[in-house]
Amino acid sequence: MDADRELALSPDGKFVYAAGGNQVAVFGVQILSAQETLIVDTTIDSGAPNLSACTDAPNDCSLRGAIIKANNTPGAQTIMLASNTVYTLTIPGIGEDNAATGDLDIRDEVHIMGVPTHMGPEIIDGGALDRVFHILPGAKLTIEFVDIRNGFAQETEFLSGGAIFTRGG
Repeated sequence: MDADRELALSPDGKFVYAAGGNQVAVFGVQILSAQETLIVDTTIDSGAPNLSACTDAPNDCSLRGAIIKANNTPGAQTIMLASNTVYTLTIPGIGEDNAATGDLDIRDEVHIMGVPTHMGPEIIDGGALDRVFHILPGAKLTIEFVDIRNGFAQETEFLSGGAIFTRGG
C-alpha cells in the first residue's frame, strides 16, 4: 500500500480505510470463522518468506505469500486487498500445487476480499501466464469485491478454467 493509504482492523471488528490521514470509510465485514486476517500490503508477486510473513510490519505480505500462509494455517483465513490496486502474477510455472509458481493454488478455506467502496476495483491479473486460481479438492475459495483478469489455461489435460479452475471434491 502507499504510505498515505491504510487499511486497518479496529478493536470493534470494523475495517477502517484512511487516505492521507483522513478516514475515508468504515465498514463491517463478516469474517467467516477465520482465525486470522491477512492484509496484503505489497503488489510484488512472491512467496518468499519475507513476503509471506503477513505480520503488522510494512511490506511483508504479498498476495501469493498470504495464500501460501493461509494454505499452511489450519482453518478458514481471510485475505484483505488494498483498494484500487492491481496484483499481477509474474512467476511462470505450471503443474505445482503449492502456489509457489503460476496460478494461486487454494488448499484450504480462503476468503479474499477487496474493499467494498466506490474507490475502484481490486484486480488480480494472471498476466496470461497460467490460470489465476486453482482450487484443489476439499478446498473452498470465496472472492468478494475483486476483478479477476488475464488468466490462461495452458495445460493440455484441463483446457478450461482460465480464471478459476476447480477439481471439485
